[in-house]
Amino acid sequence: MFDENMERTKIIDIKAGKIQGIKDDGIEIFKGIPYAERVVGDLRFKPPVPAKRLPGVLLATEFGPICPQVISPKLISPPNPQSEPDCLNLNIWTPSTDRDKRPVMVWIHGGGLRNHSARSYDGTFLVKRGNVVVVTFNYRLNALGFSFIPGISTAPLGLLDQITALKWVRDNIESFGGDADNITIFGESAGGWSVSTLLAMPEAKGLFHRAIAQSGACNPAGFRASEGKDISKRMLSEVGIQKGDIEALLKISAYELVHAESKVWEEKLKEKHWPLTTPPYIDGEYIPEHPLDLIRKGPAAEVDLLVGTNLNESSSMKPDDNNNFKEVSENGMHNWIKFVMKTLGQDEDKAESLINAYRETRKDEGSLSAQKVLDAFLTDFEFHISAIRTAEAQSMQNPNTFMYLFTWPSSIMDGIFGSFHTLEIPFVFGMLDDPYWSIFVDTSEEARKLSEKIMDSWIAFARTGNPSHNGIPEWPQYDTEKRSTMILGKEIKVVDDPYGKERIAWDGIM
Repeated sequence: MFDENMERTKIIDIKAGKIQGIKDDGIEIFKGIPYAERVVGDLRFKPPVPAKRLPGVLLATEFGPICPQVISPKLISPPNPQSEPDCLNLNIWTPSTDRDKRPVMVWIHGGGLRNHSARSYDGTFLVKRGNVVVVTFNYRLNALGFSFIPGISTAPLGLLDQITALKWVRDNIESFGGDADNITIFGESAGGWSVSTLLAMPEAKGLFHRAIAQSGACNPAGFRASEGKDISKRMLSEVGIQKGDIEALLKISAYELVHAESKVWEEKLKEKHWPLTTPPYIDGEYIPEHPLDLIRKGPAAEVDLLVGTNLNESSSMKPDDNNNFKEVSENGMHNWIKFVMKTLGQDEDKAESLINAYRETRKDEGSLSAQKVLDAFLTDFEFHISAIRTAEAQSMQNPNTFMYLFTWPSSIMDGIFGSFHTLEIPFVFGMLDDPYWSIFVDTSEEARKLSEKIMDSWIAFARTGNPSHNGIPEWPQYDTEKRSTMILGKEIKVVDDPYGKERIAWDGIM
């Protein structure tokens, strides 16, 4: 809650009116700024309308409501007020609201494009360390942001919200000490998918100059419109709405839509793995074709790219929501990988060749258990191969393409999960002491130094388009010959084509 005794900033003039935030430990902070009109009435299932004139002076001292969603216990979001009409809001951290044009870093949160929010991220440490401006924002999610209902809504509304937020930043950020001509978008998981997809979207062209995709890139097997259509069709059936009945769709509560979509999603995952079914989808207009194909054609040739993954992304995600983390059997592992190969349209013998590749490549780690093989396979299928394909595509257009592999292991449960999905986030934001993240990451001096070096790389990239700095080895550009990758972990070093035999085993699969 806002403390009335906190010092307030001066009143800032923006294009839509006047705004005032707070000062905290030398940082000026503005929260809950509407970047689009309220989503009410027939604006549901429509592209966002940019925010119009604000009445009076907006006191931007508290986070705005988050987008309606089913809160997963696996995510870091605490219970927060949800509101469909008022969820399109953003937050700013800046050293000063002067006119010193600083690099701007715009964060896109993850959560599968189905849940989560911008509230969990604190820009303070990046701002203090790098003299940059940090922006976070909410966007429409799940059925409200990514329904695929022909004749009513097939547009990726959540991505169009993101584009509208970026236009707001472009038009207003210089009033907050930022440089509208030096904007970096960065995001993790679904935020990384978003970053990668925005590279390809015509509507986003020119709105950012650099991009960082963390543990989320353009999955070659994703973006299937048929899957989006099927999910939305089932959702409508779940709530009893007939095809084409827009009046009923506008009247039904956001709560009912969101919970119906969540139920359908859980059912869908029993049939196909999530990278094949998750949004966004190729709609033919805003996403004209698969983003990887578009990137190869050079729509974002002027955008510098930093992309990477964690070594053990999928180690904490068990098939069939197996929350007791029971080890999969040898037979179960083979069957699971065969199932994924089948859904990719591949012969079952591809599964065996991949399994053999993992056990051959990692034989120095000792006898690789069935669970370790499955974890490595899913990490590649869900995250790592996508990052490689996205880097390959962009490096053809812009040599300022860089790759990383985050390997710092979590301390939880004696380190059995390694560097799992999301673990790099507290290092990127300098949030190792955060009550949530401190459960999973030790706060040793070694961990703090790694966090500082990662922050310095992200800041350097935002400032210059190159993540190198004095605290780490020279970071080479990524190309398809050497595939130079910066390892960020207990040791920081450059490795050419790490786990290359596994990468080669995926050639021709996706």
